[in-house]
Amino acid sequence: MRVHLLRHGETEGGARYWGGTDVALSWTGWRQMRAAVAGHSWDLIVSSPLRRCAAFAEDLARELGVRCDYDADLREMSFGEWEGHSAAELMQTDAERLGLFWADPARTRRRAVSRSAAARACHGRVAAHRDR
Repeated sequence: MRVHLLRHGETEGGARYWGGTDVALSWTGWRQMRAAVAGHSWDLIVSSPLRRCAAFAEDLARELGVRCDYDADLREMSFGEWEGHSAAELMQTDAERLGLFWADPARTRRRAVSRSAAARACHGRVAAHRDR
């Protein structure tokens, strides 16, 4: 089984650390996603339940005539007090921590997971949805 990972497009409110905040895709974001999937087809779509992912996933699944499942483990990590703030704003209020985050984002997570382990876990979650 091949798994394709797509990140959502631009959100309403622009480039900010949204994390777990449930914001929708902007019209630009919808166009970005349409461009990203053009010419591709899938047998199953598994999406984060957040609107910026789920709305497009539902639309694409309907268009392709395939099932769309949701997996809460595909949600973005929480940014806590940074949520809703832009990088420019954080450079003014929390530049040192932002620099540390940019240098090593994995350390900001509760559990540090290697990229290969994260990819295997994601593959396993998608396979579980496929086998339902």
